[in-house]
Amino acid sequence: MVKPPKTPRPQKPPIQPPRIDQTVDITVSLIHEKLIGRIVITWSKLESCLEDFIWHLLDMNMDRGRIITTRLDVIAKIRMTRQFAELKLPETQFHTLSAILDKMDILREDRNFIVHGTWGRSMPENMHICLSLRPTPLAPDQAVSETFPETRLRAIIADIEQIKTGLLDLMFAIPTSCAERQELLRQSGWRRPQPEHPSSETEPSPLPRPSEEK
Repeated sequence: MVKPPKTPRPQKPPIQPPRIDQTVDITVSLIHEKLIGRIVITWSKLESCLEDFIWHLLDMNMDRGRIITTRLDVIAKIRMTRQFAELKLPETQFHTLSAILDKMDILREDRNFIVHGTWGRSMPENMHICLSLRPTPLAPDQAVSETFPETRLRAIIADIEQIKTGLLDLMFAIPTSCAERQELLRQSGWRRPQPEHPSSETEPSPLPRPSEEK
């Protein structure tokens, strides 16, 4: 089988030292709190979907499948999915899946930064930022921060939903010999959800917007 092309990772901007006039406000807007929460929820559902995909590839029901996947982190699950899929799927489906897994692994880094970082606002720009000690800083007494405007968070949510939809579409196209899984697929009646805002590909299902952010 021909190896699928790897999805290139987006380049991170170079780390810049803080300006003398920059300060950090520890408050976060209500809409950002809701978007961060949405990322936590949608990512959890995506990981569950990936576990289900592994069980489907192995023709296993939940009782047996969970023994294999319960204690694995997401990196191991992505690697396992790719390895099993290469053995079972035809080339076209495997290449489709490989691109989905590449995108999931790229989003994993953003999700970890968002969930494990420390949030605040960079002043005087009033720009939401997330700080983390994990990336290598310019100096030992500094933390690395990334900016996360509302548009970026909404795009991440939409990308997570898109990956989950791609996994489900592919799973329903793969036959299984497990009678329990066949019945679950029949009962689920999976249909690709229609976007609520066709004019905006990066817009997830709408969140209530506060009339004023503080």
